[in-house]
Amino acid sequence: MLSEFSAMPYSHYKALASQSAAMVTNVNDTIHDINYGQTSYTPQLTVLDETGTAVFNNGIGSINSFYSNNFIPFAIPLGGWSFPVTVNADSADSMSKLRLAPPARRRMCSMTLRIFRQHFYNYYSYDDGSAEVAYGVTGNTDVKLAYRFDLKSQDTLRGIQIYFNQVGTIVHTKLFQLAGWDQLNVGTNSDNLVHK
Repeated sequence: MLSEFSAMPYSHYKALASQSAAMVTNVNDTIHDINYGQTSYTPQLTVLDETGTAVFNNGIGSINSFYSNNFIPFAIPLGGWSFPVTVNADSADSMSKLRLAPPARRRMCSMTLRIFRQHFYNYYSYDDGSAEVAYGVTGNTDVKLAYRFDLKSQDTLRGIQIYFNQVGTIVHTKLFQLAGWDQLNVGTNSDNLVHK
């Protein structure tokens, strides 16, 4: 539910002038009705803190479906909401549940579409750590791949975690180096290497 990262350090989140600026404005999803028949669904988003207490709850009313076998997109607005801050804590977790409540005349129960955990620990992450796609670099010498993190507060890099998904050419015997730059300009092909 963060707009830029899937996870960020809790100390950086707490230091933001406005935590809501780090959030998405809407939680988007899609219903595929698969010719279920004329009916309506009521999407509901609930966010629970670490104790299981609901800290956010919002829905958007009914979405109608008419034997369409279509994908029906919807968006639940957050309305400027942000995860609550606990000043003396060094980490936080929350769980978001996106549910569809079907009409009372249907015999099906409420369906949970997605469960998402928001982590605020001591790291930045762009994705959830599962492999949806693989990237690689080709070339014989001086091939570089960079990942940029726009830090929200000054900090020290103490570790890097990478998942290497085996795809294509076997590279487990190849050597590589990790590098850190504080400036990088792709247009001019220039950088300021800090550590390698």
